[in-house]
Amino acid sequence: MPTASSSPTASYTHLVVVCHGAMGWPAHVANLCAAIRLSLGPSALVLAPACFSGFRTLSGTQACGDRVFAEIQAAKAKHRLTLTHISLLGTLRSTT
Repeated sequence: MPTASSSPTASYTHLVVVCHGAMGWPAHVANLCAAIRLSLGPSALVLAPACFSGFRTLSGTQACGDRVFAEIQAAKAKHRLTLTHISLLGTLRSTT
């Protein structure tokens, strides 16, 4: 399940997608997501995709990218986003 900040009725203009590293989980970037939310404020929706967690990172770049894109599209529809900015962040490896 993706970690997305808050409600579908909020007025988000900035989508920040934070991807964990190989064999990782969204929980591995939870502190980073929280810091981004505090820094950017209520206009930013922070998404930590879960669609390629754990062993699914072994599917390859194209497959993982396609899954992340689908999750971004779902978040965009769910929150009725009118974006002016999108930021993509990733980690090289996950740590527990």
